[in-house]
Amino acid sequence: MLTEDKPHQSETQAEPTRMIRCDKCDFRCADQKELTRHNKHHSDKYKYQCKMCDARFTTAQTIQFHMRTHTGEKPYQCITCDARFTQAGHLQTHMRTHTGEKPHQCTQCDARFTRYGHLRRHIKIHTGEKPYHCKHCDASFTQAGHLQRHMRAHAGEKPYQCTQCDARFNNAETIQRHMRTHTGEKPYQCKLCEAKFTQSCGLQRHMRIHTGEKPFQCTQCDARFTQAANLKTHIRTHTGEKPYRCKQCDARFSDGSAFHRHERTHTGEKLYQCE
Repeated sequence: MLTEDKPHQSETQAEPTRMIRCDKCDFRCADQKELTRHNKHHSDKYKYQCKMCDARFTTAQTIQFHMRTHTGEKPYQCITCDARFTQAGHLQTHMRTHTGEKPHQCTQCDARFTRYGHLRRHIKIHTGEKPYHCKHCDASFTQAGHLQRHMRAHAGEKPYQCTQCDARFNNAETIQRHMRTHTGEKPYQCKLCEAKFTQSCGLQRHMRIHTGEKPFQCTQCDARFTQAANLKTHIRTHTGEKPYRCKQCDARFSDGSAFHRHERTHTGEKLYQCE
């Protein structure tokens, strides 16, 4: 049986993160996924243990794959470029970047993907499904990894530090994007024009300009949009919500751009000046 430690909370202090405690030893952690990994140490099912770290596995093959993360061995090489991989399946997926093959197609729209996992994530755009729920707040996520990163916000954990400045981050993906602000790198390039982007999601949104795809549909009318943020703003025309409020007067707005334009009527700021 799992128990939760609930430290005393004073009225002036923020509520501390609840730690989940293992019922077999003194181990404590902030999220269920980490506890599940820990419990492998107590299970006879995970009998293959890595000699280099604490990871445990159910089969000899999976531990063999894992050992390559320590040895650096990558026996599967691409015949088209210099890329190498630890597993044959990873090479097979990589080859689709050369062939352009996208065997996994969405049944709700024309989107196609090289990996089934990418298709599964995409499907949640249509269904709105967010099966991964935070136990400490109302946040929900489409991916387990996103929940894991979110849990670090409760714990205050930011293990990834930038080597160029003092910025710290709670996940490797975010610090990788941040580093591009220092390097100016834009690795994601459109194949149909010269546009380049620092993030894959920026390229994905841009591609909809070329394809005309509008995957985000309003449930109240027939309006469709290329971005989720645009749909969210549109929904306010139905609900009447105006979350942006001017501090100088009582004016309220449904979208941020209109709000910022209004603010300039108070500051006198002029973005476009005649030369």
